[in-house]
Amino acid sequence: MMKILFIIGLVIIGTAAALLLAGKIESGVAAIVGIIGISILSSSGMMWSLAQTREKRP
Repeated sequence: MMKILFIIGLVIIGTAAALLLAGKIESGVAAIVGIIGISILSSSGMMWSLAQTREKRP
């Protein structure tokens, strides 16, 4: 699940950046889409860190 969220986040961020550079969307829209992608990416990181702390507990 963590890898899937990570990949989805990267794809969303990359798509927003590519569309912005191609001139298909405005910078405000690209920023909002990028923030959504970053939040998905960070949620996968939070899930990974929680999984690591659960493994270390006795």
